[in-house]
Amino acid sequence: MHYSNPQTTERGLDPIFYAYLTGAHPGVPVSRQKHVHFHRVAKPSRIDFRIGSTSPTVLELAVRKPTGMSELYGPTNHSELIKLSKIPRSQAAARILLLIDLAPAPITQDALRASYAPLHAGRGRKVRESVTVVYVHGELDYSFCWSPFRSI
Repeated sequence: MHYSNPQTTERGLDPIFYAYLTGAHPGVPVSRQKHVHFHRVAKPSRIDFRIGSTSPTVLELAVRKPTGMSELYGPTNHSELIKLSKIPRSQAAARILLLIDLAPAPITQDALRASYAPLHAGRGRKVRESVTVVYVHGELDYSFCWSPFRSI
């Protein structure tokens, strides 16, 4: 009620999506804003959703408003990709970046994939995991895998 259009922002869709997850998977623990501690980082990061207990899925949510422009493209979500890719297999079986598009015209898979292709997790010996990017629009939906390693 503190926003003019709460259902068109990530903050507005978060409780709706949380209600959907808990209702769609009764008996499966779903937590939101889960704190994740990374090595040599003082302040813990937060993951939007963690689903399951023994082999959980971690999920980050990104929303493009009806009047939005680039909220779903790769450079805008690079920090979320890095955060998800750092979570080891022992803590999460799957990592998902869920892109919800509320704009009138959908983004083509080729255009979205091309914006994520040059992104990588950087140098270092740390283990990184792949992230599944899922795009959802009223007329179109698709998914693709983002690799944290530089494509050559």
